[in-house]
Amino acid sequence: MYNLIDERFDRLKEDILKEEHVRLEQGNGIKKLLEIDIPKLNESLKQEEYEREEMDETLMRKIQD
Repeated sequence: MYNLIDERFDRLKEDILKEEHVRLEQGNGIKKLLEIDIPKLNESLKQEEYEREEMDETLMRKIQD
């Protein structure tokens, strides 16, 4: 009887540890997304906007000349 309880307890403990590992990995993925990926995307968008404005200004000067 105690053997069965110990086995189930161990199995439950393993399941909890596996779930903890999965959640930590997911948390790290979300953290990377928020701290690294999104700021990089934001910077790229700003750079693209700057380049587009620069190109528009160049075209406007050429048209006016």
